[in-house]
Amino acid sequence: MPLPRRRLRRRARLAAVLAAGLAAVGCTWAPVPPQPPPPDPACAPFERYGDLSGTSVRIVEASSDPGRPRIGGYAAFARCTGTRIEYHRVPAIADALRAGDPAPDLGYLPDAAALADLVRQTGAVVPVSPPVAANVAEFYPETYRAAGSVDGTLYAAPLDGSVKSLVWFSPRVFAARGYRVPTDWAELLALSERSAADGHTPWCAAAGAGPATGSPLVDALEDTLLGTAGPEVFDAWVGHTIPTDSPQLVAALDELGRIARNSAFVNGGIGDPASIASTPVAAGGLPILTGSCLLHRQADRYADAWPAGTDISPGGDVFAFRLPPRTPDAGPTALVGGGFVVAFSDRREVAGLQAHLSTPEAATAMARELGPGWLSPNSGLDPDALGDPLERLALDVLQDPRTTLRYDGSDRMPATVGAGSLPRALTAWITGATSTDALAAAEAGWPR
Repeated sequence: MPLPRRRLRRRARLAAVLAAGLAAVGCTWAPVPPQPPPPDPACAPFERYGDLSGTSVRIVEASSDPGRPRIGGYAAFARCTGTRIEYHRVPAIADALRAGDPAPDLGYLPDAAALADLVRQTGAVVPVSPPVAANVAEFYPETYRAAGSVDGTLYAAPLDGSVKSLVWFSPRVFAARGYRVPTDWAELLALSERSAADGHTPWCAAAGAGPATGSPLVDALEDTLLGTAGPEVFDAWVGHTIPTDSPQLVAALDELGRIARNSAFVNGGIGDPASIASTPVAAGGLPILTGSCLLHRQADRYADAWPAGTDISPGGDVFAFRLPPRTPDAGPTALVGGGFVVAFSDRREVAGLQAHLSTPEAATAMARELGPGWLSPNSGLDPDALGDPLERLALDVLQDPRTTLRYDGSDRMPATVGAGSLPRALTAWITGATSTDALAAAEAGWPR
């Protein structure tokens, strides 16, 4: 119904009075500006890095593996800070730089082996920023900080990790034969002898074939040295203040030979001890599935070698236990590995992303994003982000305060030794050379 004319006139007069009053105090009508959306609570942890809109960060992963990447967890950083992130992959960053390719902003190295050469030969790597150094000191085992340093300066932040001191076995076979997981070295040897007496070759192993032939034997020697001689001798050997053919190394190799060169103990389902040198690494543990061997020393990442459908669980087809300590009273030791992130620029967005990737939040995000087979030594990693019991076993090793950890020694030596004379010498040893002769040949690879 239309309003009466009298009411319309009253409304017009009221509007005129209001307009005159506002004009008298200097006010004018104006549209209300749109309000910004409320801040995203999920972005609160990224406020420390500031507004990085208009910037970009180029990440290069050094890897020849066409599979999934080993680095992630940066999507939230990009969304919350406004920076743009590009990811690329090359076989080797140092080779790309020498070929004239532009340096990336951040680079991922799969291990510490190339770090010293990258720092010393290219001069392009930037030491980590104070926030990164603080995160490394707070959240990572000391052995990773040492592995990420060159000449006392921290150049690389740890990212992912692995535990190499594991023994794979079949829980079902153990249950059927009445065996139990050993708790020290004597029990491990006793289990090996019992299995042999039962008519089953206890160990299977592989050290080849291809460019990395001998590397698993190097890891086994390092494990034995760490357990028999202790971390101080291990560090002295890696730093070459004692030679590779020192008495401690010879004793450790002889101790390893009690299993590796014992024809009653190896190579179950494959051949004699010499067959270790020619067996492809991925095939080394497969006889466990048929019961042809009982035990296989390999890293947590060996999980990728089992055929599709293998039940990897505490009661399944295969699982793993920690390599036991030498005596019941000795503290456990473990050999570990893992990758690092290095920076080639100190721009704010680059330093910020490297700092973020070293936080517990990023480690947890990567564990969820990259899935099974990815693990971080970051002490703040949320265990609930891990997808299977094997990763939780490895995380327990990394986070156990009783365990003496050491980063893979050969990955911290000059390539002429760690990837050259040492694996070649141990390949010769498994096929018949004496411990003394083999280690003397390995020592010859050190730069003079």
